[in-house]
Amino acid sequence: MAKRIEYGLHLAIEDGSFDALFQKTFASVIANIKDNKEKFLYLKNNQLPEYMQTQPIFLIE
Repeated sequence: MAKRIEYGLHLAIEDGSFDALFQKTFASVIANIKDNKEKFLYLKNNQLPEYMQTQPIFLIE
């Protein structure tokens, strides 16, 4: 089941539907954060696969 979910996530990222849903869902939250002084807390999650730790789609700039 995990492989099917991961496969679907990759398809959604490739066709842009993941980004569209993310923006629709979190656009107002992101706007509010950017209106305030930005503070970032970077956390390393060792349980994520290595490829997810280095791909820009999963990183906040």
